[in-house]
Amino acid sequence: SGDWRFRRSGLFAKDNNQEGALPVILSLLVFLRIFDMGEFLYTTSLDVDDKECEIDFTVISYSRAAQGVECALGEAKSEGGQFDATDVENLINIKEKLEAIGLKVHLVFSKTADSFHPDKLDLFKGLNKDGVPVILLTNREIEPYQPYWNRDELPHQHVFSLQEMAQNSRHLYLRQ
Repeated sequence: SGDWRFRRSGLFAKDNNQEGALPVILSLLVFLRIFDMGEFLYTTSLDVDDKECEIDFTVISYSRAAQGVECALGEAKSEGGQFDATDVENLINIKEKLEAIGLKVHLVFSKTADSFHPDKLDLFKGLNKDGVPVILLTNREIEPYQPYWNRDELPHQHVFSLQEMAQNSRHLYLRQ
């Protein structure tokens, strides 16, 4: 009939309230701002068959700074959401499989809130202690156009790899 109509599509097409879509989009925007569009690939909402789990987003990047291909497996939550041990266990299992084929894998936990709950920080500190590279994003990293600029306390104000993002997260959130 020639009428224009909006329809839901992509992340917003599912009928499950999609409260997690905005944290995923905002998290991916951080990576887009750090890595130019031509330097990384991403996907959202990956279902992993062998463990029957879902990953909110995945980022793959080639980095000269990291000397190779890096992968980030991400979970994103809104302010009221909480990460749990199952989220972490699922990401660890997938991380191990990807590392077996030669990828450098980082885990990303992104939350559209001003901070992580102290219990969750303890969980992330345990991962860091076990040598698992973790990237943590809160509103402090999500809101500015360049998440790490003008923050003199960081090891890397200008980030060029997932590895450098993990080093900044370690400095900001995971020091004992």
